[in-house]
Amino acid sequence: MPETTLLDAFPDLTPVRLLDQNGKVVQLPCSDLLAMARSATRRGIERIKRYHVGARYAEHARGGQPAVTGQLSFDIVSPIRSAAADAELLEVVDKVISEFRGMRGTSIDDYEFHVSHESVLASILASVPDRSRPHVLKAFKSMSASTSVTQARQHLSTVAGLPKQVLDDLEQCCQAGDFEQIRGKIETVFPASRRKLTAALDETAAIIKLGRACGITRKIVFRPTLSRNAEFFRGGFMFECVRRTKQREIIAFGGRYDSLLEHFKQPAHQIQSRRVFGVGMSLAVDVLAKVVRRYEVGLAERLMDKERVEERSFGFWSPTRCDVYVAAGVQVDLVARLGMTGEFWRAGIRADLQYDDERGQEEVAEECQDQNILFLVIPRSNRPSVKVRSILRRTEEEVPRNELIVHLRQAITEQRRIDASYASAEGSIPSAQAAALSVEPSRGQDLDVRLVLPPEPIEKKGTKGRPVRKHRHVTKSVYYEKASEFLQHTKSTLPLYGLDLAPSLLSQLCLDPAWIWEDEPWRAILSSLQTPERRYVESVREAIRDGSRKDASAATGTGGAAGGGVVPKGGGSVWLFSVRDAKGFLLQLK
Repeated sequence: MPETTLLDAFPDLTPVRLLDQNGKVVQLPCSDLLAMARSATRRGIERIKRYHVGARYAEHARGGQPAVTGQLSFDIVSPIRSAAADAELLEVVDKVISEFRGMRGTSIDDYEFHVSHESVLASILASVPDRSRPHVLKAFKSMSASTSVTQARQHLSTVAGLPKQVLDDLEQCCQAGDFEQIRGKIETVFPASRRKLTAALDETAAIIKLGRACGITRKIVFRPTLSRNAEFFRGGFMFECVRRTKQREIIAFGGRYDSLLEHFKQPAHQIQSRRVFGVGMSLAVDVLAKVVRRYEVGLAERLMDKERVEERSFGFWSPTRCDVYVAAGVQVDLVARLGMTGEFWRAGIRADLQYDDERGQEEVAEECQDQNILFLVIPRSNRPSVKVRSILRRTEEEVPRNELIVHLRQAITEQRRIDASYASAEGSIPSAQAAALSVEPSRGQDLDVRLVLPPEPIEKKGTKGRPVRKHRHVTKSVYYEKASEFLQHTKSTLPLYGLDLAPSLLSQLCLDPAWIWEDEPWRAILSSLQTPERRYVESVREAIRDGSRKDASAATGTGGAAGGGVVPKGGGSVWLFSVRDAKGFLLQLK
């Protein structure tokens, strides 16, 4: 961004300054909160709720390339000033940190909130002589919530020109603890600023109450001298989230930055534009990543070496290159491997492939284990099946080519369920989230899915020059999955016909089932269709008629074909399901 004097109001901010190719001074992003406030003001944004994952740059202590740290920011801008927005910041930070918990539900590094209000800090500093305020503020920034009264007095004693009474008052303010207890001390020490303090303290109390209503159970400490980044939140609530055992490590900070929105407003728009209010927070993702990595390394070592192979896991949070890796097989060229990988991608399976042919399968398998890949698929030329090697279980099995997609999806889902169960047991994710991840769709006899698809397109070059139909196994698998999910969602045990027809036509077919058995209604339906579609719809009618006869025969126990128009007991109903639009229509057979 171009050099600007608007940042001069923030003396602690030292952006990295560079020269562009035209010799102009530019600076790298140093605060996402400032960037969002400036952008919202200049673009006239009045209402937005957004998150952003980016980086901030700072001068390196030893010079050279700037230091880069990752940060995640969350902002709420609205024309309404509400304490609920401030409480939502606390809730977002709380939930993000709660995702990464350690053994038996206790945090690996227990974090707590330190909250305050910039107006409280301003009232405290107002009692300090003007020449000493910058030095007192610097002393406040060097302290933490664990700083004792004696240590605080030692810090403040280094500030020249402080009267003894002021020093005694500041000493009382350097305590942190329960909100109501600290509030009483502050109001007692500064009776002259009671009106200003009351408004700020009431707002802070309301935010804490709303945060608790959101479900925050983490410890919240009121710290009046909280001052790091206070210049961003003038006249508003502010907070830090710190590690309890190492309080100088700030994992997140934020607050209300209405003053920033006014600061960056263009002079011509000061009166014309409607005032908006904003809150925001910044979270140090690099620190969070280190916590997760430290936790996962220890957990993964135990899970990968379990005696029962079906209980092994790489860990819920372990980074993975993909789920399936397609290896080079004998006489299987790169084109074939890429085609198989493309099928996996279209089926929603994360896959990659081996580009070279030089490495052996054992070397590739070791690479898969290092990169937390679940399955190694080994295709073979002119074979109806492929080898699937489980990296975790160190087993191999033959899987028919036309069942490969369904097999892998089931295996990956089962592994995700195992991963989530360990993460929930260790407290790494909430049990409700683990339960949602562990739901495995039931298959087989409980679901009666009957796919009736149009003929596959003819491939010109077949065996010995004869045309053949190219079967797309992955397409059928995906359609079957959609139909199965629909039956599970509706909790229905009725037969389902998966059809490649528009929902409008399926809706028309369900209005009157007479077309199944009677020719006159059937001809009326055919007259509205194109010739190619008619042949397919004819096959749909035959499939439903044959299925109805078989269902009726099974219901009556005759064991033979039932007569035309016979339907199962209970009136007989089936689902007509559009496989492309994932919409079902109930057809009542009469």
